[in-house]
Amino acid sequence: MHITSGQFKGIPIFAPRGMDVRPTLSKTRQAIFNILRPYIGGETVVDIFSGTGALGFEALSNGAAFAYFIDIANGEYITRNAAKLRLEGSSFNYIKGDFTRGLGILSSQGIKAGIIFADPPYNRGFIGALLRTKALADILSDGGFFVAEIHDQEKNEVSSRLQGWKIVKEKEYGGTWVVLFTKSEV
Repeated sequence: MHITSGQFKGIPIFAPRGMDVRPTLSKTRQAIFNILRPYIGGETVVDIFSGTGALGFEALSNGAAFAYFIDIANGEYITRNAAKLRLEGSSFNYIKGDFTRGLGILSSQGIKAGIIFADPPYNRGFIGALLRTKALADILSDGGFFVAEIHDQEKNEVSSRLQGWKIVKEKEYGGTWVVLFTKSEV
């Protein structure tokens, strides 16, 4: 696994073998960042269910100013990959915990992010739960994007329950949907 674009393009990052982490595929990351690249420069990003940190590190590689990584158990992957990319602690922060704890911390600190990524375990209702979490909307800047990877089996359910959100772009990659949401105007 490697960074696919930007300043760190081609640098390999650590991705464990096994089932505890499912990193976003390189092809999918390339597609995501081809869409987001014009919006990333200088932004704060949040990578929820970060695992290896591939999405957050890809954002930093493409000009994001700061990345928050939220994951319940994979801090060593984030630390190891940050060291590999020679990133200083002044450009990222790891929050150990589930998404409600991590988003709650960021919300209580008044953090605003232009882009928030979520690539949770599939078919467990996490994206729907995230979309209902007040802290997610609080943290996302006006005009910002919430970018979610959703398995084909749960996409229709998520799409039918959008309260306070609208889909601005969606694309399928072999049974996985990448969906860009923005906050809908009330």
